[in-house]
Amino acid sequence: MLKRLRRQLTAICAAGTALVLVGVTAVALRFPLERMEQQAEESFLSNLNTVFFYLDSQTVIDQTWLAQTEASEGLWLRIESRDGALQYTGQNPLREQLTTLAKAHAGAEYGYDPAARPSGSGPDTIRFDLEAEEGTFRAAVSSVSHGTGWLSVTILKSRAAEEKAALQLWLGFGGAVAAAVLLLIAFAWFFTGGAIKPVEEAHRKQAEFVSAASHELRSPLAVIEMLLWNSWQS
Repeated sequence: MLKRLRRQLTAICAAGTALVLVGVTAVALRFPLERMEQQAEESFLSNLNTVFFYLDSQTVIDQTWLAQTEASEGLWLRIESRDGALQYTGQNPLREQLTTLAKAHAGAEYGYDPAARPSGSGPDTIRFDLEAEEGTFRAAVSSVSHGTGWLSVTILKSRAAEEKAALQLWLGFGGAVAAAVLLLIAFAWFFTGGAIKPVEEAHRKQAEFVSAASHELRSPLAVIEMLLWNSWQS
């Protein structure tokens, strides 16, 4: 019974402390995850502004510059004139597939029209997350002024690195919490053992007293029983 009580006390103590620890860890983890998301968003916006500024300021598109920008920033670009002629696209079928998917999504969900002139001096941009079989991408589809006309620009950036960093953060915090919970269970086991030790001692002494009393009373009771029997016989 006491062993069962010890196990129950250990479970209650460890569970309560573990719940508090998990709650505190979840709150603490929220801030670095939000910071990572903010930094990734700022980086993508910086990428967009870099490409938009280049297209707005240059009369001739330098394919080498765009290819280097793609490679260094991890972007996929698709640039078309208003009549649909490609001004820049890499030699990658997957890029063509995903940028086409992004344009179709922007048209279906947000009413994007690549043939419409930008409404202001800056680019008209629609940003969203694109879900595909290849993963999740930050996506932007824009109409950008260029010379006397405008261009339709589709930019994608994989979120694989962000997701990997977030997973590593979760695993790191999760491993720390798991180790802490195991230590809590060990501590609770020894702590509850010490807490019920006086109860065990009292139970042991009670058992010894009952045993001793039973032994001491056995002989007098036997004599009394014999006297009663003899009295009844006579």
